[in-house]
Amino acid sequence: MHLTTAFTILTSTAASVSAAALTPKGTAAEATDGKFNLRALRPGGPIDMKFINASKDKLWLSLPEDKHDEQCNGGELTAGAAVLFVQDQQLFLYGGETDSHQQVAIDLSPEGHGRLLYFNELNGKPNPRAEIYGWSTPSDGQLLASQYGNFLACAEDDGTYSVYVTRETPGADLKCFQFDATAVSQSNAVPCTYSSEV
Repeated sequence: MHLTTAFTILTSTAASVSAAALTPKGTAAEATDGKFNLRALRPGGPIDMKFINASKDKLWLSLPEDKHDEQCNGGELTAGAAVLFVQDQQLFLYGGETDSHQQVAIDLSPEGHGRLLYFNELNGKPNPRAEIYGWSTPSDGQLLASQYGNFLACAEDDGTYSVYVTRETPGADLKCFQFDATAVSQSNAVPCTYSSEV
């Protein structure tokens, strides 16, 4: 679903931050502490208790099993739930005990409207307005938060929900749901590489 008509362009302009290296600072062990899945909390809504998935450079809710296309080492993800961690206020997808991880960004461009994307070293940031900073570090059962707004899930035509972070509230006629993203700790997390459209 294109959100050009869904809600107005974000009016909050992010402070300009010089691009940081894709990989987290510090050792691999430091970088991969505190791994977690994210579970949506929206009582009474169709996304309630669903886990966030990652596929084709974007984050999703209610992604069908046949669209789970991550490549994992040493196991499989439960319900395709993406494994993440926060380092230096940046959010990463867990790729193993190495110094290379895919990174999550908020697309603050006029076309992006706060869509959550991820990128890798080969592709680089998807656009100059892709914001990588501002994430909190949640403990088990706590909410992941961003300084750029609240989590929002909007229905696609195929029944999946694309995930955004925004301060805007869409119109009542749109199939969008604000939700809380709760961290579920993963002490034995499975490392994966998540698919790209490129």
